[in-house]
Amino acid sequence: MQITDKAIYRTTVWTVETESDTYHVTCQEGELHDSWHIVGDMSGVIENGTELGYELIQLCEFWDDAE
Repeated sequence: MQITDKAIYRTTVWTVETESDTYHVTCQEGELHDSWHIVGDMSGVIENGTELGYELIQLCEFWDDAE
């Protein structure tokens, strides 16, 4: 038996509340790239390439825990 590969991921989940919906934004950080997944309670899956998807990702990427 032999290990041929290893990957370590870090997953972070944010909850973003607005007046019209609550979004659950997940980022799985990989060694080569990050994978984002966004789901709204009311609106369902939000594509990353949309204006809303981009805005939510930017909000989460630059959110400061100290705020």
